[in-house]
Amino acid sequence: MNMTSGTLRAGVVALMTVATVPAMAQGHAHVHGQAQLEVVLDGAELQLTLTSPLDSIVGFEHKPRTAAQRQAAERALRTLVDPPQLFLVPAAAGCTLQDQAIEAPVLQPEAANTKPHDHAGEHADLEATWRFRCTAPDRLDRLPLKLFDRFATMKRLEVRVAGPAGQGRQLLRRGAPAEVQFRR
Repeated sequence: MNMTSGTLRAGVVALMTVATVPAMAQGHAHVHGQAQLEVVLDGAELQLTLTSPLDSIVGFEHKPRTAAQRQAAERALRTLVDPPQLFLVPAAAGCTLQDQAIEAPVLQPEAANTKPHDHAGEHADLEATWRFRCTAPDRLDRLPLKLFDRFATMKRLEVRVAGPAGQGRQLLRRGAPAEVQFRR
C-alpha cells in the first residue's frame, strides 16, 4: 500500500474522533510501557480493542513537536489502520475486517482539530477497535500478535479474552511469545 502523507492524514482523520478516551474511565490504569487488549469472539464476530497510553505506542503523549515525532505518529497511525501488521488472524477462520475506529486526538493532524486542545500535563491515551466477521470462527484457536514488534516502547500487554468457552486473562511480555490462546 503506497500512501502519500496527505492521503494518510485524510484516511486517519476519517477514523479518529476529537474526544479523548481516558483509560481510567474504562477500568484500565495508565501505565507507560503497558497496554490492554480485549479480544471478544461472539458467534461469527471477532472484536479486538487496544487501549494504551500513547507513550506505549509512540514514546510520547503530546502533539508531535519534532519531525521525528511527526514521523513516529504517522508510522503508528499507518500501522493501526492496517490490522495485519498487528494481528495474524489465521486464514482458516475466514475473518474479514468489517470496520475499525482509532481514537488518538493528540496524534490528529492540526487541520482536523475542530477546536484546539492543550494537552500539557495530561496523560494521553489511544483506543483502537477492529471488528471482523469470520466464516469459520470455530477454526480460530489462537491469534498471534505483532504489537511488540510494531511498538518499541510497549513492554507488557494484558489480554482479556471472552469467547465460546468463557473468559480468561493473559499477561504477555516483550521478548516472550505473543499469542492469544482461545480456550475450547
